[in-house]
Amino acid sequence: MPNHLITVADAADLTSNFRSQKEDILADNMKDAGTLPICETFDRTAFDIILGDTNCTGIRIYLGIDGNAKVRMIVTGVNSGDEDIFIPSNHPANSFDADCVVEDGARCPPNCPPSSSLNS
Repeated sequence: MPNHLITVADAADLTSNFRSQKEDILADNMKDAGTLPICETFDRTAFDIILGDTNCTGIRIYLGIDGNAKVRMIVTGVNSGDEDIFIPSNHPANSFDADCVVEDGARCPPNCPPSSSLNS
């Protein structure tokens, strides 16, 4: 089973490449409109909810686009069958009358973290 670890230096190379090339992959009408984020930050609580499901064996991150044409990250648990796990409507943290996933992270830009080798 892979441990998914890479060095910070390798991660910095990947994130630097993304920051420098992210506008190049967009159609002209989407460039310089803040379509692609540099990152999104989520509270630990969101991951604790996902990982608290006893069937959860991993985390999956999907990319979505919101109503303002901004790419957003959607996070869900994954079970041993590689199926998405949703947070059920009866979960104490779920205030909806429907199953949920994690989204609504602090999107950078505009809510960027302090400089690090991954974002500067």
